[in-house]
Parts: sequence; C-alpha cells; structure tokens
Amino acid sequence: MRYQSMHERSHYKAHKELKTLHKERTKEQNGFESEQNGFESQKRQQAANEAKIRLANAKAKAIDIETECKKMMEGLVPCANARAALVHENQSKTAPK
Repeated sequence: MRYQSMHERSHYKAHKELKTLHKERTKEQNGFESEQNGFESQKRQQAANEAKIRLANAKAKAIDIETECKKMMEGLVPCANARAALVHENQSKTAPK
C-alpha cells in the first residue's frame, strides 16, 4: 500500500504520454497520406485538364475539316450545275427537231 499510489501515478503518467505519442504518430501518418492524396489528386486534375485540351483541339480540327469540306462542296456544286447546263444545251442543240 505504501508505494501503490506512487506506482499508479507513474502508470497513469506513462499511459498519458504513450497516448499523446500515439496520437502524434497517427497525425503524422495521416498528414503524409493527405499529402500523397493531394499529390495524386493534382495528377488526376492535370490529366483531366490535358484530356479537355485534347478534346477541344480535336473538336476545333473537326470543325476546320468540316468547313473545308463545305467549301469544297460549294465549289463543286456550281461546277456540277454548270456541267449539267452545258450537257442540257448540247442535247437541245443536237436533238432533232
């Protein structure tokens, strides 16, 4: 009984110190994991941004190609109409009356 209270106090003191050390270690590990998660999150965000840029470039290229095709088709249509008119004229000239 004589030393019991002294042992109890030292036990509680050591227990409290152990708990605080355990909490600190847990916080450090969580902090490190948070940093890793943040880094991975940044990598995912950067990859998503690059994908958006590639998509925008592909859309712009598709629009350019479509515009060029329309210009070509508009250029060919008058030619086709002119050819049809010439063929029609030639047929009417050569057709027996």
